[in-house]
Amino acid sequence: ELFSKSPMASKWKQKKYRACATCHNHHDVAPPDAGMLDPEGGVCRKCHRAEDAGTRTAGEMRSLLDGIQSAYQAAESGLKNAEAKGMDVADGWDSLQEAKQSFFQARTAVHSFQAAAVKEKVVSGLAAARKASETAGKAVQEFRWRRIWLGIATLLITFLAVLLCLKNRDLEQ
Repeated sequence: ELFSKSPMASKWKQKKYRACATCHNHHDVAPPDAGMLDPEGGVCRKCHRAEDAGTRTAGEMRSLLDGIQSAYQAAESGLKNAEAKGMDVADGWDSLQEAKQSFFQARTAVHSFQAAAVKEKVVSGLAAARKASETAGKAVQEFRWRRIWLGIATLLITFLAVLLCLKNRDLEQ
């Protein structure tokens, strides 16, 4: 449906291109990948020159997809780090799932051949990834504070135990 409403649909119909096979191949179906939108060697260059608007649009869409994928990976790494420290980051994983869903929707929106449609999905995904990263960051900070206060409490208890030992010695004499 996205492709049939895109500016490319009528042009491809005139040239008798097959909608899916033109970009994704016919028998050896290429899996979706942001590299397909590469302005230098992506599938758009089969028809577009480097200076064409179509190549610029492909580059913009690739940049958007790379951005959300990078934000997703950073948030995922942060959540794994917080989780490894024993922190509860379930809300962060929920946000990351939203980011992943937005990424898939953005990648699907590429078939509209309009960067604005991709950007709309990417913006919500970036917000979700940012929320997941913030959750991870807060959890790691909380972990640090727990460690500090545990250390302080341990020192205080050790100090009190030494005082009790000294007091006990005085009472025995």
